[in-house]
Amino acid sequence: MQTQELMDEVKTLRDELKVKSHLFKMETKDKWSDLEDQYKDVVAKVDRAKATAGNVGEDVIKANKFAFKKIKEGYNQIKNDLS
Repeated sequence: MQTQELMDEVKTLRDELKVKSHLFKMETKDKWSDLEDQYKDVVAKVDRAKATAGNVGEDVIKANKFAFKKIKEGYNQIKNDLS
């Protein structure tokens, strides 16, 4: 999966969960808060990398692919908890 596809998939999953966030239990709210901080941090890094010309920016984006995968796993856990 390409990095941009993964980023888009994580954003979509995040948006779906955001709508349901009022249903979260306290433990899930804490997990959500941690994931939100991680998501915002990684997105900011990627946005800065996109502004950087050349291979350096692309390297930063690829390096954050692992972070997006972990965030996606966390969002999927929350989604499963709501099911």
